[in-house]
Amino acid sequence: MSKESKSQEEDITNTALLQAITSLTARFDSQDEKLEEMANQMRRNGITIAEISKAVEFNSAEIKDCKEKCLEMSKSVRGLTAALNNLESRTSELEGYKGRWSLQINGMKERSEEDPRREVFDLIAEIAPHLMQKLDDIIDTVHGRLEGARETKTDDCAIHNA
Repeated sequence: MSKESKSQEEDITNTALLQAITSLTARFDSQDEKLEEMANQMRRNGITIAEISKAVEFNSAEIKDCKEKCLEMSKSVRGLTAALNNLESRTSELEGYKGRWSLQINGMKERSEEDPRREVFDLIAEIAPHLMQKLDDIIDTVHGRLEGARETKTDDCAIHNA
């Protein structure tokens, strides 16, 4: 082998080595860019995870607050249900007494153009004139006859107290 041939091999080798080094440098630069992008993405992911963690904590506190309010409402509903049942029972009891406390007038003669309320007011005015001023407050309703008026028939009249 001659010197030229050795020199040519060294040139090829040096050229190949330079190309290989340049190629490796470009690869390392590319890898560095990718690593830097991954590091940036990890930072962004860390920030996002921290924000999600705060949102989860906030939502957890809100859920706890809602559960407490739900328990309070449940207790309130139970109390209101008990009060409603009590009122319904008392109303039913009072409706039973209402019939017993009503005044019934027997034997009032029917007329075709009658006003049972006016007739009852007139009757009570004859019996207790001192109550005349309070009759509107004392008497709630007057139920006359349910059938059509007949001049010769007598019937009962119910008076409900206010």
